[in-house]
Amino acid sequence: METITYTASRLAEGNRLFPASITLSEEGLIVRFPFLLSGKEVTILYNKVCAVKITSPIIGFSDLVIDTTWKDSFYIHGFTMNEVKLVKGEILKRLKLA
Repeated sequence: METITYTASRLAEGNRLFPASITLSEEGLIVRFPFLLSGKEVTILYNKVCAVKITSPIIGFSDLVIDTTWKDSFYIHGFTMNEVKLVKGEILKRLKLA
């Protein structure tokens, strides 16, 4: 299965200089929150994903919320509604294969 990376829009709040990204690999998903001199990167194995949720305002960018068995939630902001639907579908497809 191929590795796919989705990057949040630079127009979204909080993503102007360093947009967040999510990479779907064979083993799991990698969520990156870059910052100026530091950043945060989390690798989540597919068998640790409990739920994938979408939050979307009437106007603006959508959020992808990933809940894990560690009782953590990861909010990735700045995607269009079509992008979050694609990401959610791809994660769910890979969950079935894991």
